[in-house]
Amino acid sequence: DDDILQWADTCILDVLNGIALSDNSKYPIIVISKDKNSFVAPQLLKYYLSNLSSENFPYDDVIIFCENLRLITSFNEIDYTLKEWVKINLQEEYFDCMKEDEYSPLFALKSGLTVNDVPNKIIKFACYISICHMKYGPSYATVSANKIFDLINQLGSDEVKKLKKFGSGKLPKEISEYSNSMVDCKSNDAFATIKITIRDECEQSYKIALGFIISLMKYDFPKSYSIAFKSKCKEYLPELPKHPVNQLFTNALAYSNLYSLIEEYAKTTMNEHEWYTNLNDENCAMTSSFAVFALGITSEKYHNLLCDYLEICDGEHQSIHGKFVYAYTKKYGITEKSNELYSLLSENIQEIPRKLVKLRTKLYTKKGN
Repeated sequence: DDDILQWADTCILDVLNGIALSDNSKYPIIVISKDKNSFVAPQLLKYYLSNLSSENFPYDDVIIFCENLRLITSFNEIDYTLKEWVKINLQEEYFDCMKEDEYSPLFALKSGLTVNDVPNKIIKFACYISICHMKYGPSYATVSANKIFDLINQLGSDEVKKLKKFGSGKLPKEISEYSNSMVDCKSNDAFATIKITIRDECEQSYKIALGFIISLMKYDFPKSYSIAFKSKCKEYLPELPKHPVNQLFTNALAYSNLYSLIEEYAKTTMNEHEWYTNLNDENCAMTSSFAVFALGITSEKYHNLLCDYLEICDGEHQSIHGKFVYAYTKKYGITEKSNELYSLLSENIQEIPRKLVKLRTKLYTKKGN
């Protein structure tokens, strides 16, 4: 219908100009033009992208459109449409599938093709989509992002190398890195990595490091990320994996003046669907985990923070909080607070650790005697 197409074109212009609205009370979310015509977000995006030429791809306008659409709806509304665009315009256009496998297919560049045959703006838009998966998708969206990066690398493009070196370029330098004689802090928003090196073991070094991470979290940094941490001091919370993230927050506990910063980090990053990407399998942990555990085992003052964490964390996909409650019970014994933590744990974990059950039984027996 010509009228519907005209309305869609008008709505697209309104999105580009930042004047389109959305109705988030409905599912799927509806995008509304200034003329009150409404469209489902993924359909509008699909229509917009399908009318663009690869040879004259308007990269800047496409980024503005996608960013404005994401802001008034959400990335989850458009992520599938963007993945399909990559599949059609990059994967199927320039690659042959050498191995049919749903989880790990193998692609090879079509015979005779080189990176010069692929418009650079198409490559850059594919990189943008990868970064969006990293920043706004759930933690497992990194798989989709890395698949796209792999295709771009196979083309022989240096775009991924640039991203590894400089990030997306959207973070101000004063936010993305910091270095002095005491501490070195670097981040990469394209690959969701944070690297901290402590040169001088002192309160100021950890204050800078924690402040750096908190600033990133309050900026447009991916909510699931990895932290690589180096320090001569190697302290770890009991019963938990001896991982650099554990080391960072345990070391910071040596300075009571930093507890408010550790708490701020914990509250800023506590999100059920976000994870430390360099912790896997049985050590899988929601971001904020080690900050919460560090404060929680240090003082009962942070009991409410522990309770909030145990209610929010994804007990379907992590079990590390069971190890913490065990460590907490070893330290504090059977108390009203440890009983509350145990109750919350039992409601939000697939299986309570056997040694925790045995410990509680032993402590109750002693208490009875």
